[in-house]
Amino acid sequence: MDSVNRGRHSSSAFAAEDDEWYPKQESTPRPAGPHRAVRKRDYLLRFSKAFMGFLGAVLLWYTAVLTRPGQILDAFTMEAAGVWDGQLWGVDEVVLFLVSTKMIVIVAILVVIITFWRQRWELGLRALAVMLLTIGVVQLLKRYVFWRPAFGVTYALPNSYPSGHTAAAAAVSVAAVMVVARRWRSFTAFLGAIWVSTVGTATVINAWHRPSDVLGAVMIAGAFGLLFTPLEASRGRTWGDLRMQHFLGVVGWAFFILGLVSSVLVAMMIWNQFGFSGSEVLVAQIFRQAHAGGAVVHLAHLAGLSLILGLVSLVLRSVDKLVQ
Repeated sequence: MDSVNRGRHSSSAFAAEDDEWYPKQESTPRPAGPHRAVRKRDYLLRFSKAFMGFLGAVLLWYTAVLTRPGQILDAFTMEAAGVWDGQLWGVDEVVLFLVSTKMIVIVAILVVIITFWRQRWELGLRALAVMLLTIGVVQLLKRYVFWRPAFGVTYALPNSYPSGHTAAAAAVSVAAVMVVARRWRSFTAFLGAIWVSTVGTATVINAWHRPSDVLGAVMIAGAFGLLFTPLEASRGRTWGDLRMQHFLGVVGWAFFILGLVSSVLVAMMIWNQFGFSGSEVLVAQIFRQAHAGGAVVHLAHLAGLSLILGLVSLVLRSVDKLVQ
């Protein structure tokens, strides 16, 4: 028995030595340091941008639709762009014809095919959700939530804010940026910026929508894109892809700031002419001045186009940047 007890004590001693020399490998918790902080910061930035998109759409509606100066500037910019109607060899009409229910269905099918090929079903569902929510919410806001008071600035027309055509084009572009391979995201965002800007500008030239309608639709599409696009870390971004992303940022901010400055200058120039006019002559005055040419008309062209191109580029770039 003593030998057995000695054996047991010795074995326990060796076990103690083993435990001392080879400690148990306990599962260490994930570090709560830089990695966690960066992820929380990324999510906070993402949702903050989405909130700013929705808030910006509401503030733009209040400024451009619910105030008399906003309606004057918006209407004048649209009438000034109408000078190009019929001078673009029908390109603008073809672009507007392409934005239809058939196009949305075709893009939805392409999204399903791409996500099936990449085996990213969840990403495909997110992209489809962005398309459906953007188009549905824009129609809901335009028909049942937002309204347009009659200040005598234009003829009595129902509310057109935000633009349904631009919303469809922007939603399709955001969905495309979401589902393509990572090395093609920035190039897809670049093509999407050209496409959405062309559609938005065509609606203004053909007097389907005012510039504010286009900008509001782009902000709503971008907000849904930021909400549903997943945050991903990737090594698949190529040098050329990242350079394109940087280019979109530079172009976007440059045109957006140029558009803001031009809009302020146009507002200052036309306020002296239209600010105190009676509602019965204001519509005719705006139309006559917008089609008379001159520096203020060219500046209005620059303001509208720059704001649309700048905002679209920044919105699509923000969705693209969610994959680092």
